[in-house]
Amino acid sequence: MNETAPSTNNEAELLAHFESLADTTWIGQGKDTFPTPNGPVVTTYTETMTMGPSFQTVNGDPETGQKLLCVHYYTQLVNAETGVPMHQETGYWLLAYADNTFRKVVAIPRGIAILAGGTYSLSVPDGLVMTASAKAGDPGYGILNEPYLLKNAPTQNFTTNMSQTNDTYTYREDSVLHIMGQDFNHTDEATLSLQP
Repeated sequence: MNETAPSTNNEAELLAHFESLADTTWIGQGKDTFPTPNGPVVTTYTETMTMGPSFQTVNGDPETGQKLLCVHYYTQLVNAETGVPMHQETGYWLLAYADNTFRKVVAIPRGIAILAGGTYSLSVPDGLVMTASAKAGDPGYGILNEPYLLKNAPTQNFTTNMSQTNDTYTYREDSVLHIMGQDFNHTDEATLSLQP
């Protein structure tokens, strides 16, 4: 990818923002809407997301290659009514500030891996706003399903819209599942608060 487009975000500001994410914890409430043969089932959940170290890396030549700002995350969703864990995932947020593109790398322990790509912006008061999408079979931003899921309920498409300010993180994610010859939308949306 040629990343020579002028940046609309200040590199130093982005670096400072990403450094502020490092080693933080975010907790909040969300809503999961899951497709079933009898219609969608809505479940409320409590989510805890921890951010690991932030760092810079380069794809290719250290001087001329693609520079990325990276932060690792791990999140867990727990059913708000029963207290039973219902979802876990880990991955990375990646910003390529040369062309204002964003990648979300997702690994889900049921056997799904996603590399979604899109754009980001950083401004006041909106904070860091990120959007990304992926499609099964796409050679760039794609989705991998393990064999059982590929046969019975593969994830075909994935989109995410994320917004993060100093103390609030909100998102809405939509996954399209192909089940028994039909496509169904599985959505998650939540608002999390930075913990002291």
